[in-house]
Amino acid sequence: MLSVGDPAPDIEIQLIDGSTIRLSQLRGRSVVLYFYPKAFTPGCTREAIGFNGLYEEFKKLGAEVIGVSMDPPGRNRRFAQNYGVRFRLASDVEGEAFKSFWGAQRPRTD
Repeated sequence: MLSVGDPAPDIEIQLIDGSTIRLSQLRGRSVVLYFYPKAFTPGCTREAIGFNGLYEEFKKLGAEVIGVSMDPPGRNRRFAQNYGVRFRLASDVEGEAFKSFWGAQRPRTD
């Protein structure tokens, strides 16, 4: 598990448009990387709506926002379309990105 101040692991994630991105590609930029266990659940929906509402503020600060879940890309695309998500969403179906940040601990999906 990472602690405050630890460098982020150089994970590679699949974006909902089918492309992939590595965190190292964003090195030197401010990145807000947040994990949500499952699209369309009440907590994850509130979280996405909250980040979406603050998206312009993040942009003004030069920060890139990326939400990562273990849902497949199609589900994340529907989630983004349904809630008008303006930032990038990524799929971590195998849970490798989660493991890189939290070890073997699996996220709650409720």
